[in-house]
Amino acid sequence: MKKYKKFILITALTVFIILLFFALYAPLVEKTYSFGKGNIKVALITDYHSATLYYESLVNKLINNTPDIILLGGDIIDDEEDVYGAELLLKTLSESPFSNIPKFYVTGNHEFWSNRVVEFKDLVKKYNIVVLDNLSPSFLINIKDENILISGICDPYVIKYDNLGRFIKKDYEENWQDKWVKDYLYNNFLTYDNILKKINNINGYENILWLKNIIVENADIKKIENSHKVLLTHRPEFVESYSKLPYEYILSGHTHGGQVNIPFILNGLYAPNQGLFPKYAGGLYNIDNGKNLIVSRGLSFNPIMPRIFNKAELVWVYF
Repeated sequence: MKKYKKFILITALTVFIILLFFALYAPLVEKTYSFGKGNIKVALITDYHSATLYYESLVNKLINNTPDIILLGGDIIDDEEDVYGAELLLKTLSESPFSNIPKFYVTGNHEFWSNRVVEFKDLVKKYNIVVLDNLSPSFLINIKDENILISGICDPYVIKYDNLGRFIKKDYEENWQDKWVKDYLYNNFLTYDNILKKINNINGYENILWLKNIIVENADIKKIENSHKVLLTHRPEFVESYSKLPYEYILSGHTHGGQVNIPFILNGLYAPNQGLFPKYAGGLYNIDNGKNLIVSRGLSFNPIMPRIFNKAELVWVYF
């Protein structure tokens, strides 16, 4: 009987250790979403948080499957971690074999929380990466003879910070993010006319050769209408607002995959700004009239809040 109990105990402990290993094992994986002809290959990187853990793996995966466009979807730079990890990635992306690949970036909440968002945006620009914000929200580009509208928006926390990136107000009304939707999202992207108002503003990007080579001159409604339309935004939860915009692909991050997953049962336990059991934790969501919301699980790793059955990911989008 004692031997039997010991056997049961050892077996249970072994199973527990194996399960724990697989639960916490979080290598960088690749997730692919394909649409249409699949001629254009986009790499989506989000929630890097100034880390270096996945740096080599990420760079190798980008080298092995060279993208046509690289999109950096916010929280690339962290508010608490040393900026070194993020700068190493940005610098690498500015060098061969990535130097001539179009690269676009939007801020996440952590860049704002740092109170150094202006400095960080300048750092991104230093490495010939276009910052999509209220000054330059949209670019119409041509790659492989196909027009692509790339638009992007600052994280909603832009409402709470001044033009120098300083926190200006703690006590906002409960629906303060509605101001972001109206003044930033709808004002820049609700209609083709809104998009055309600020399209292809290369102010500050005159020396980026890759941008000069692909920008579509004399952009008009017809050219936009016949393009692939991509919106890069850090936050996925504004689905109702995104569904009103004329974009086929809305690419986002922020959720860290809901932190905890249970295979086949639970796709995310908790996500910022969505709470428990988030609806948009990670994956592909068809939100309205053929519009596709893609939520990356990101590349964050925090030993205090480990990923559980939730691997970090590099997202590929083909269209």
